[in-house]
Formats: sequence, structure tokens, C-alpha cells
Amino acid sequence: GRREIKGVVMDMLKRPGREAERAATINECAEIFEGVMEEGGDEVAADYLSGASGMDSAFSDLRLALARAVRKGGDDWRAGFDLSLAVRLAELGQELEGEDQDVVEEEIGAEAMRWSVLHAAASSMGALDYTAFRPVLDGGRVKDVLKGLPKGRVFGDVMERQWEFAVRNRGVGEGEVEEWLREEFPEFVEGGGG
Repeated sequence: GRREIKGVVMDMLKRPGREAERAATINECAEIFEGVMEEGGDEVAADYLSGASGMDSAFSDLRLALARAVRKGGDDWRAGFDLSLAVRLAELGQELEGEDQDVVEEEIGAEAMRWSVLHAAASSMGALDYTAFRPVLDGGRVKDVLKGLPKGRVFGDVMERQWEFAVRNRGVGEGEVEEWLREEFPEFVEGGGG
């Protein structure tokens, strides 16, 4: 996990804590990308790029998963993506040890293509610009809509859910988010809050 990576970077490589944290974040980002691929993200990405219809839910799920990886990695999301690809190619190389070189090259090329398709779909979906993934409404506006919303963890959860809604529904406006908040959290529409 994160603690082990930080320890390796700090102790074995003699790097400052800030760099160790960065390495751990890149690793976490890579793990998210690996999970997307394990869940068949490349297949959904290929469907998205081919213009398949009737898959809006799968496309929005993929967009959200990719946005989470990119948000986790921040400016270093590309390093996370590259790390996840490198790890997968190394694993595949080990799995194919002893195979004919032509088979190895074909399999590694096919795997690299799967990741390329995922990257192309992520770019096309607008999922790679983590700076665009901000909540549509700031905390004050959310409190105006949900007057009974308590502070603390519940408030943070509502803000995260708003972010997810905006990512899933690219280009959603403030009015749509306000309406969604009222429908999604009716228990907080009226009241004093805390």
C-alpha cells in the first residue's frame, strides 16, 4: 500500500517525504487504472469509440472510473497510467515466458492496443482533464439548496455525489444539479441543518 511505497522511496531511495507521497499517489492512480481494465474498461471504451448505442450507463460508469483515476493522480495521472500499463506488460511477459517470440510480440502488442483504446476513449470522453472535475455548485450553494444538510461527513458525501453526478452527466448545468440534489436528498431540502 501507500505506506510501503512511501517507505521504499524514503528509506531505500533516500528521497524526501514529498516525493514519496507523490510516488504513492502515482501508484494509487495506477491501481485505479488497473481496476478499470480488469472490469473490462477497454471493451466499453472500444464500444464508445465505435459509436455503439444503448450503452449510456456503461459509458458514464467508465467516464466516472477514469475521472477518479485522473483526479487521484492529479498532474501525475499520466505517470499512473503508464505505470499500470508497464506493470501489466511485465506480468504478461512473465506469463508468456518460454513462448515463441512471435507469440510474445503479438500478445504484448494486443495488450498495448487495449490500453491505447482505453486512453483514446478517455480523451474523447473528456475524462482526462481533472481540472474540469470540480463540483458544479460550491458548498454554500449546496447549503442554499439543501437547508437541512448537516456539516461534516454527510456534507462531504453530498459534495462527492454531486461531483459524481456532474462527471456522469457531462455538461450538466447548475439548475440541473440543484434539481438533482432536491430529488436525491429530499430529507435535507427543509430544516435547520447543523
